[in-house]
Amino acid sequence: MFFSVLRRKACLWAFIGLRGATGAALADESAAQQADPATAQQPKEKAPPESPPAASEGLLWRRFELTFGAAYSAINSELRLSKKGQAAGLAVDPEQALGLSSEVITPEVWTAFRFGDRHRIEFEYSGSYRTATETLSRDIVINGFTYSLNTTVHSVMDVEFFELGYVYSFYQDKQMDFGVSLGVEVLRTHFAIESQGLLHSDNERTNVPVPLPGITYDYAFYPNLWVRQRVDLAYLTANHWSGLVSRVYMALEWAFTDHVAVGLGGSFVWADSHKSSNSGTFGDLTGEVTYHTSGLLLYLNFFW
Repeated sequence: MFFSVLRRKACLWAFIGLRGATGAALADESAAQQADPATAQQPKEKAPPESPPAASEGLLWRRFELTFGAAYSAINSELRLSKKGQAAGLAVDPEQALGLSSEVITPEVWTAFRFGDRHRIEFEYSGSYRTATETLSRDIVINGFTYSLNTTVHSVMDVEFFELGYVYSFYQDKQMDFGVSLGVEVLRTHFAIESQGLLHSDNERTNVPVPLPGITYDYAFYPNLWVRQRVDLAYLTANHWSGLVSRVYMALEWAFTDHVAVGLGGSFVWADSHKSSNSGTFGDLTGEVTYHTSGLLLYLNFFW
């Protein structure tokens, strides 16, 4: 029995010694790791947060725009008329001969709706309206009638442009939109002259549809600072008229709120038309009508 007790005590002391040796070894290993950072357990790296999906390139470009503005334009126009069968013509400068103003403020309205990133529909209107009462400094002939020197006449000369078109953006990224346009423009003119002293007047209107291809270019330096350009060019043949019509707009546009921008730029129009028949406008006369403008354009653009 005595030996049995000794055996149990020896086992107990052996267990205590083994436990102490294990604890000491673990303590030494922990101390060694603290002393040597290279062998210390590295913290588990956190996975980088997932970046949000990239926005569609077309989302920068506005879905709807409505622009109201005006251009302060200088106008240079001319009527060159001749009797049927005569080689010589009579040039009438409306600004000098009839006293029509050579500088006018022309309204400008433009709107666009984008369906899909690369397709949009546009509508545009602009026009100039001039009237004057002038005592003639020389004889002028309109529609075969002579308005003689020192006669007081009242004249009207209006030119309007209405355009409806489709634009396809064949190149587009987050900063640049380059498109081609195809539409129909109606060139509407009104010319009238009246002399109460001579009891005579002429009043002529034309509405000429013009297929008008063109290009559009928008470049965003920043989301709120854009360069905008539009160029339209067409050769018309309709209603006994033929000629060249071209229009150029360019502007720098700054969005000062989330939905309103102001633009400043230039507006240029060239229209040269030739009448090749003795019917319609100007009756028995054939000739040419030229209409050139260049002006400073200022507008507000409301967009979403």
